[in-house]
Amino acid sequence: MKHKHIYIPNTKLGNCVYLAPDKEEPYAKGLFRCKCGVEFTTRYNLIISRKTKSCGCLKIEKLRARTGKVIKPITPELEAAIIADVKLNELSMRNIVEKHGVSVGRVGKIKNKYYANS
Repeated sequence: MKHKHIYIPNTKLGNCVYLAPDKEEPYAKGLFRCKCGVEFTTRYNLIISRKTKSCGCLKIEKLRARTGKVIKPITPELEAAIIADVKLNELSMRNIVEKHGVSVGRVGKIKNKYYANS
């Protein structure tokens, strides 16, 4: 019989705090809040094995320290603003990138996620 992890909400696991099981895959994934405040869903085993240490903010901090480039983390507010611009369909991808100060790849991911959910 496989061992099933039982997690208690508000348990700190590394840089993340466990909030609740995922609705679609409750035994495999959970909802976590990063130390920066962003909530994200990931697999339990990735948090336990420390392959996932944050929502992505640590990677941004390391890149910023190494290159000196200022990279904006994608917060829920920024994602909502980008989605609002995508819905309007008045701005080109380049204009959205310049307006919000994020890369084309990151805007593309948000755009694809928006179209997949609509």
